Amino acid sequence: MKFSIIIPTYNRDEDLEECLKSLKEKSSYENEIIVLYNLNEKTKAVCDKYGVKSVFDNARKNGKRVKSLWGILNEGLNAASYDYILYLNDDCLVLPEWDKIVGTYFENNKKLGLLVLKTYGIGQIPYFRIGMLDGKFEGIPCANYAIINKKAGHFFDEKIQWYYGDADIALQFANDDNYDINYTEEDIIIHNHKEDTNRVIHDTDFFNNLRDERYFSFKWVNYKAYTKFHIKHYFGFERIKLIFIYSYKYIYTVLRVIYRKVKRAFFNKEKNR
Repeated sequence: MKFSIIIPTYNRDEDLEECLKSLKEKSSYENEIIVLYNLNEKTKAVCDKYGVKSVFDNARKNGKRVKSLWGILNEGLNAASYDYILYLNDDCLVLPEWDKIVGTYFENNKKLGLLVLKTYGIGQIPYFRIGMLDGKFEGIPCANYAIINKKAGHFFDEKIQWYYGDADIALQFANDDNYDINYTEEDIIIHNHKEDTNRVIHDTDFFNNLRDERYFSFKWVNYKAYTKFHIKHYFGFERIKLIFIYSYKYIYTVLRVIYRKVKRAFFNKEKNR
């Protein structure tokens, strides 16, 4: 069994190279790898080095973002040649023979539509990446990294900008009687969580994230487990704590970028004397 692997990236060439190297070295089969990128020449060079397909993500116009993360992933779903599609971040690594392991899940269940991959998260809460407990959803059915059966016809909801897209795709499959959803018992992915300016900007966009929460909660208003989790974690102390944490990260990142620019300008000035 072969897979298509779709990876969105934005100017994180070193992380992307580690990800592609991991996929090339630790896969059992010759899978299709598709990198969705912003026509960055360095990114294209990394893709060419590892012999993977690079697809323009059409995410920005005149420097302004016009497509959501989930819209970018849909570009990958449409470009994929195989029916079983793994979506990954560019700061993820795979464990040895991951494709052989997950292949058995689909071979043993022809109705399997979504397979959530057990992930060890570095710099974050690992169990949040699983989203299931004892075969049942625990809180938000988070499918950060999963394999989609393309034949089911489900796509990411492009109305969602940043958060909840992975939870939404999981709920689409959970509410489809024609397909099953499962999760791996084995560790499959290592997510070496990275913070960069682009991510922090999205994480701290409070009003846009609130809009995503509102849209998602109304769309799945009848999903009781989500509603309970939502009220407990997003309208109480946890929400206030997250606002302070991400505000601090945003300010710190902006100051760090300014410091680097000033330092570089000073260095160039001294060099030209």
